[in-house]
Amino acid sequence: MEAQIIATKLIKPAVPTPDHLRICKLTFLDQLAPMVHVPFMQFYKANPRENVQEKLLNSLSQTLIRFYPLAGRFIEDGWYIDCNDMGAEYIEAKINIELHEFLTLAPQNIHLLDHLLARNDLEAVSYLDTTPILCLKVTTFRCGGIAICTHLSHKLVDGFTAAAFFREWSGTCKSNTIRQQVAFPPDYGLDKVFDTRNIPDDINPKHDLSESPKQKVVTKIFVFGEQAISTLKSRLANSTDITQPTRVEAVTSTVLKAITSATDSRKDYLMFYCSINMRGRTSLMKRASDDNSLLCGNFCIPVPIKIDRNNKNVEVQDVVTLMRTKIGEVVELCSRSLNPDELYSKLALNLREIIGSMGKENVDTVYFSSLCRFPFYEADFGWGKPEWVTTGGMTIELAFFMDPKSGGGIAATVCLEEEKMVRFECDPDILAFTS
Repeated sequence: MEAQIIATKLIKPAVPTPDHLRICKLTFLDQLAPMVHVPFMQFYKANPRENVQEKLLNSLSQTLIRFYPLAGRFIEDGWYIDCNDMGAEYIEAKINIELHEFLTLAPQNIHLLDHLLARNDLEAVSYLDTTPILCLKVTTFRCGGIAICTHLSHKLVDGFTAAAFFREWSGTCKSNTIRQQVAFPPDYGLDKVFDTRNIPDDINPKHDLSESPKQKVVTKIFVFGEQAISTLKSRLANSTDITQPTRVEAVTSTVLKAITSATDSRKDYLMFYCSINMRGRTSLMKRASDDNSLLCGNFCIPVPIKIDRNNKNVEVQDVVTLMRTKIGEVVELCSRSLNPDELYSKLALNLREIIGSMGKENVDTVYFSSLCRFPFYEADFGWGKPEWVTTGGMTIELAFFMDPKSGGGIAATVCLEEEKMVRFECDPDILAFTS
């Protein structure tokens, strides 16, 4: 099974970006984001009544009028973006398999998604002035169904910004017109408060993903159904003093506990880290935006959660307690802070703890992230909502949560070293509560 590339194009905004918007300064939140192009994949049934590729191309060009930094290039070693309208990379491809066959095989064989990637160097440096910030590959299946694989540079785009982009692009494509009024217009006002800085070498993200030791990492998807999550939540609430556990807490604690049990016995600690969305949680941005829940760019703070494996009886409630404590500290700081320097100090402190743990023989480091409740399954380009939304396999250890198409449950994409994955799959809770 191989995808055959038909054409590669650069798609520019339909209207040139005005001179006063030519420079988009990165914030220290952007600078400290990982240097990766994160892939999102959306699968759609065939629509024989329309020229799908033409509609996608035209609507993308219209969407880039508002999301103009995505058509630019990084310059000055990643300190800002030249919004020069060089364009997003758009690849047309075809693959000799039916969509329904692929969707049957791929969830249990994640490596098949590699055929649909627009780029394979997910951890390549994104600062080069020749590297597109946005890369796409639209692959047509034998039946006429399509897969849209979108790679967005994490140096500019977090989960919220990605969801905003898909919402605008799909809405423009479906309406088949230039949308004069946008319900959630992108706002690039973060640089009015969070400035660009000289980043110390010990927290520079180039030491994070792109220079981490290459491991034999296996990716698998584990789906927690709605009933399973209800049982996990009840178990947490009934056996501890944890009040009103959320579905994400129930699944996260179950997955992290299983990873803890699967980790090499020579490891004394597990360092899990996640990113907390600050939108709506800080008054700092009121001087830049009336509604900071609409701000695009990176607006997250990484939070380290360290588990001591010398405590042989780590339970799910212990994980939830640690999560609530660490995340609560960041949320409280965001809510009261009126000084961006204070947030930068906390960000730097957390990154030093995370990056400092990487490579230590007695510490295992795993990233986890939740995109639950982000409306990726609402992206209707005019031929229905997606059959499946997922990410590609990664080369680092992580757990990544998204809503399944049916809603209510959680699809956990887990990437672990091969031997660790074997032990993880045999965990009693993973066997009992996932499919």
